[in-house]
Amino acid sequence: MSEVGGNRKRQAEPHVLETRHAFLDTQVYRKLRHNPANRALKLLAEQIAARRLVLHTTDITLNEVSRQIAEDVEQSRLAVSKLRKDIDRWRHTVPGIATLPELDAGTAATLFKAFRRASKDEWRAREHRATEHPAASVFADYFARLPPFDMPGSKEFPDAFVLKTLEAWCAARGEIMYVVTLDAAVLRYVAASEWLLPLETIEELLAAAEASAECDDGDAEAVADALLNTPEFDCRFEQALEPLVDKLALIYCGDLPEGEANGATFGGTIHFLDYQIVSRTSRRIGLLVNADVELDVDVSFENRRYAGYDREDDIWIGGELDSATVRSDITLELYMEMEVATGEIVDAEPIRNEYTVG
Repeated sequence: MSEVGGNRKRQAEPHVLETRHAFLDTQVYRKLRHNPANRALKLLAEQIAARRLVLHTTDITLNEVSRQIAEDVEQSRLAVSKLRKDIDRWRHTVPGIATLPELDAGTAATLFKAFRRASKDEWRAREHRATEHPAASVFADYFARLPPFDMPGSKEFPDAFVLKTLEAWCAARGEIMYVVTLDAAVLRYVAASEWLLPLETIEELLAAAEASAECDDGDAEAVADALLNTPEFDCRFEQALEPLVDKLALIYCGDLPEGEANGATFGGTIHFLDYQIVSRTSRRIGLLVNADVELDVDVSFENRRYAGYDREDDIWIGGELDSATVRSDITLELYMEMEVATGEIVDAEPIRNEYTVG
């Protein structure tokens, strides 16, 4: 990125993503009328589904969106009320003229519910609790007149808590994040941040994601192959798999009667791994991975060693609850992100959670 005054500034021309992570300021949502059907937000959902982008939001951001929607509905309600007088008068002459809809607080609540559902389901936004961020660092910036409090009379406390929360998340993970906004105070804060990168419009973010998808990075496959074939990879991959196994929903379909999977551990063996490159930033590469792995599955079942079978009622009598560990192979489907420079696995998450074992 080009630099002005020692700080990173956005580029006018489309560029490949420096990070998959992005936060949209409330000003962006308001410009798009908080409408999940807006073309830009639909394109954002496509980039997220392709795992080229990860959207972040906060509780403060969502509360602000809710307030903005309520304000917009109230403005429309007042406008409709003025029009209704004319419509009612016209209906005395032409009864077939349609009536105007009633707008109230319920309308605003329904619209925000649709926005929140899109944020969770279509954009898969990671929500951060900015209201719980420690206040000391925010007030330290306020009294020192640092961005976003650097202008006379500035009291940008909601923005400050949001930005501090995003920075803390990035710092804890060695990650960077785009902040998309036209708010001057927020941009000044982001320009001085080690962890945040400024973009002024969602169109720039989408263009960067598209550029990343279309760029002819001829060495991407070579980079991925090199990382996956390092001596350290197997150990790193095993460490990444261990916490994922706890998130799997396992369905037992083996021979143990009334068997039910109650959990599993990684068996330590990876038979095969193939991948598809889905994202590439200046620092990281993202892969969709299919890995044939062994699991040691804890199964509870009905031990019928000393039980009798009642043919008439088709039931076993005298069975006892027992447990066993069953080794089972599955093809684990996951997204994995790696640092190009070090080969560290910085993110791993299942593409699907439900698997059949037996």
